[in-house]
Amino acid sequence: MSQPTKHRWLFATTILLLSTGCAPDQVRMHEQRGEYHKAYELCRQTLAVNPQDQAAAFGLRRNAPAALAYWREEAVAAAMRRDWRRAALCHRQALEIKPDEKGSIDALRQLAQQHPDQVILAAVPSLPAAPVTTKPAARIAMGPTATPNGPAASEPSEAPGKALPPSTAPAGGRAGTPPPSAADPPHRAPVGRRADPDRQKPTVRRERGAPEAEVVMIVYISRENPRYPKRSLLTDGLSIKVKDTDPDPLDADLEVYLSNRRIGKFANLRTGSVVTAAGRSGRLYELILMHIEDDTETVKIGLRRSRGPEQD
Repeated sequence: MSQPTKHRWLFATTILLLSTGCAPDQVRMHEQRGEYHKAYELCRQTLAVNPQDQAAAFGLRRNAPAALAYWREEAVAAAMRRDWRRAALCHRQALEIKPDEKGSIDALRQLAQQHPDQVILAAVPSLPAAPVTTKPAARIAMGPTATPNGPAASEPSEAPGKALPPSTAPAGGRAGTPPPSAADPPHRAPVGRRADPDRQKPTVRRERGAPEAEVVMIVYISRENPRYPKRSLLTDGLSIKVKDTDPDPLDADLEVYLSNRRIGKFANLRTGSVVTAAGRSGRLYELILMHIEDDTETVKIGLRRSRGPEQD
């Protein structure tokens, strides 16, 4: 092989390697393992080095929905454990993927009001599962939580920095909470009740003035507003769908799903309605109907852990 031909061959090989810099084998490996957030991050890092990499751009778009769902579920799980710093980190990762993700924006506002020190800490280090990205994170206003439909009269406001009452303090105590004495009855951590997800019958009740401090996740679903989906994933395999809203009286028809199976259909729910359903793990969750906007058939749903002792 002549010297000029060899040089041209080496040049072509280099260009080929650079053009396939997203390591498609590694991306496919993560996808086959269900690690879509890692596949997404690998493609993102490749595009940061080579913005013209078409394979990485396609992989980024392909894995974005599943990666977003992963970080949202991680944020909910962290909030259930009262790990506020981890929850803030996961919401920031979700905003790196979708900067206008309303649920994560509202959750970060709420965390900034109730646990500002943890939100500040979450702005510096990166998560082990996915390094901090070079894309700037969404700017989050630290004022009161706002809805796209304006403030609802039935929604209570939470004063910034307000501490949880002693009765809702987590096991093990927090600053300012005295430790339990030996004479006190044993306290079980609020891990939530358990149920058989395959035999469950979700229930509904009405509750006025559910405090947002107990909500670990907020989603918006809509039939008419293109900003929001008609059906939204919550956590632990649960999702919720809006079927209809009515103006007089103001109510909504909702459906609850576990994976792709509908487990509950509820009509004429008013603001403050609470649906209790079990996820894949058997843990019980409460889905709170927080606000209804009939003009665009949009509803605001809050998720919190179910109250009461665990059932073995």
